[in-house]
Order: sequence, then C-alpha cells, then structure tokens
Amino acid sequence: MNRFAVELKNILAKELNIYQNLLELAKNKTKFLVDRKLTELQNTVEQEESFVQQLIDLEPLRQEQIMAIVGEPTIKLEILVEKISDDNIKSELIDIGSKLREVVEEIKVINEGNQRLAQMGLEVVKQTMKIMTKAPKPVTYGPSGSSNKNSSLRGRSLFDHKA
Repeated sequence: MNRFAVELKNILAKELNIYQNLLELAKNKTKFLVDRKLTELQNTVEQEESFVQQLIDLEPLRQEQIMAIVGEPTIKLEILVEKISDDNIKSELIDIGSKLREVVEEIKVINEGNQRLAQMGLEVVKQTMKIMTKAPKPVTYGPSGSSNKNSSLRGRSLFDHKA
C-alpha cells in the first residue's frame, strides 16, 4: 500500500506544481487585461490550456492510486490518509493537500477578478462601437447652401452596420 501512497504523493506534487504555474499565469492575465496586451493575454490562455490538459491527464493516474489504497476512485484526502500506515507519507500528503487548497482558492479569487476586468473591457468596446456606428444627424444645409435632404451621405456612419 505504501508504494501506492508514494505514487499518489508524487502525482499530487505534480498537480500542485501545475496549479502554482496556473496561479502565476492568472496573475499575469490580470496585468495583461489592465494593460490591454491582447497578444500576451492570448499566449497566456494557450499556456493555461496546456496546463489544464496536463491536469486532465493526471486525473486517471491519481484515481488509480486512490482506488488501490481505499477501494474507491474518489475520496476526501483526510479520509484517505487514515488508511495509510506510514506517518511520513501521511504528513506529506496532508501538507500537499493543504497547499493545493490554498493555491486553488487563490486562483479562483484572481480568476473572478480577471473575469470582471474582461467584462468591463467588453462593455467599453461595446460602448465605443455603439458610438462609432451611430448614424450622424442630417445637416439642414450643405456647404453650397443647398438642402442635404437628398444627399447620398445622409445616414452613413464610420462602420457598416451589416458587418
């Protein structure tokens, strides 16, 4: 059973490392959202996707080890460590588990803030587009003093509304 616990500890340590990388990326995203650095933001999102895929790949391995230790694929860490006889591995698992919880919670908080920043940026873009696509009011008289009611410029805006 100890080899399964050691392997579980190694998998959780890898997950912790990935989550720590995701935390750094989330912090970078905040900077990029504030500074409107869209290329860097896109690169960061791609890196996040890569890390998330690594977590997805580790999930079945983690479940196998848990299954070997307690006989079911999902269980709370606190209950799982009770089944492990080696005190060193127990304490390491508890330590990794608490660090994982802290990092995941911090990622959650930062991502919520990033979501609000992204929504605010989207609102600014929507308002800007609304202003820029608004049809200008017709002018009563044109430059030569003639009426502009039949002018071909009437109702045009900077952007094509159909686009």
